[in-house]
Amino acid sequence: MFQTHPLQACSLAETKQRFFKLLILTIAASIGLMIWGQPLIHSQAPLGILSFEFVWSLSGLEQVMTPWGESGRQLALKINLADFIYMILYSTTLASAAIWIEKIFIERGLKKLGKIAISAAWFAWIIGGLDAIENLASLPLLLSVPSDPWPFVMSAAATLKFLLLLETLFFIIVATLFLRFSNMRHS
Repeated sequence: MFQTHPLQACSLAETKQRFFKLLILTIAASIGLMIWGQPLIHSQAPLGILSFEFVWSLSGLEQVMTPWGESGRQLALKINLADFIYMILYSTTLASAAIWIEKIFIERGLKKLGKIAISAAWFAWIIGGLDAIENLASLPLLLSVPSDPWPFVMSAAATLKFLLLLETLFFIIVATLFLRFSNMRHS
């Protein structure tokens, strides 16, 4: 992967401060989107807009969208459009966490682990890119008569996004625990 990341330009203290500010905004935006999307939840879409992202086919799409009606379709479109801003926010939050970890690894002389953290920061932005592909693929489904291949493209991008998100979160959690426990042993 790339050896540097644009978010590395800040100091360790600035990176930490940026991360916590972004984390607060990301949590607030996540809660807001969850509340906003509540009307999209029904028996065929128990996760609301997330169920929509994983329909894979026109028949699956019909099962999710028919109970929504026109008002639900309009709401899903608005949430989808808001997600274009949200994806920048959450992916930069993840990237900031990875860069903060990278700076600590470098400070402790763990340069190889720092390079892995830089990769995680790039993965965070790739996750945002996959979210954009997913959202772009969903627009024809929400704005016109749904047709193939858009349900498949949307669901494939969502699947890749969430798999990479889990991998990135796993790295951030494991690296944080490693740093925390290795710091305790040196104290």
